[in-house]
Amino acid sequence: MNKLFGVFLIMVFVFACSSTVKEEIEEEKKSVMGVDNREQMISRTRDILEKSENLTKEQREKFLELHSEIMKDVAEINQEIRKSKVVLFKAIVAKDYNQDKAEVLTKSIKKLFRKKLELMITGMGEAKEILGVSSEEVLEFSMPIHINTL
Repeated sequence: MNKLFGVFLIMVFVFACSSTVKEEIEEEKKSVMGVDNREQMISRTRDILEKSENLTKEQREKFLELHSEIMKDVAEINQEIRKSKVVLFKAIVAKDYNQDKAEVLTKSIKKLFRKKLELMITGMGEAKEILGVSSEEVLEFSMPIHINTL
C-alpha cells in the first residue's frame, strides 16, 4: 500500500511539474508579439542569438550556421509540401476523381511533414551539442512524440 501511495505521489509531482512548465510556456508565448511570417520568426530568433550573453562567439557562429542550414532544408521541404497540396487539391476537385492518386499524394505529404519534423528535432539535438548539452536528452524525449503518427 505504501509503494502504491509513493507511486501516486510521484505521478502527482510529475504532473504538477509538467503542468507548471506548460503554464510557463503559455505565458511566454502570450508575451511574444505576433509572428506573422517566416521572415519575422527568423529575424526574432537571430536577434535572440545575437543578444544572448550565454554564447561564445564560436557557439553563436555554429548556431547561426546550423540555423541557416536547417531553414534552407525546411524551406525546400515546405516547397515540396505546397506543390503536393496543389496537386492534391486538383485531384480532389477533378471530374474523374482518383482515390489512389489522392491517397498517394496524402502519404507523400505526411512523409514530407515527418521529414521536416525529424530534421528540426535532429537540429535541436545538434544545437544542444553546440551548447554543451547532451543531445540524447533532447532526442530521447522528442523523437517518439509525433514522427510516427503523421
